[in-house]
Amino acid sequence: MQGYSIPETTRAYGALLLNGNGERFVDELAPRDVVAAAIVRECEEGRGVETPDGRQSVLLDCRPISPEDAEISLPYMLRRYRAAGIDPLTTPIHTYPVLHYQNGGS
Repeated sequence: MQGYSIPETTRAYGALLLNGNGERFVDELAPRDVVAAAIVRECEEGRGVETPDGRQSVLLDCRPISPEDAEISLPYMLRRYRAAGIDPLTTPIHTYPVLHYQNGGS
């Protein structure tokens, strides 16, 4: 799903950021500029994951989030991804910082 902003709260609820080796590479609760820089660095240094259309990303693993919490706190995200045939509570999703975050958006 290209162009969809993932709620920052997913990390607060327990989602993990994983590189192409399946390793955590940043404290997910760090400020978003630190997290964004870490994601870019992982991809630039060859530890990213290739998306189906050939772009670099890392994986956001939402499986640690309880389904009950997600249904209450992340309903819009769940609806969007599930409508596209992806359940982010069972399958890690590609993510990469976008200009919105780099310019200070929330």
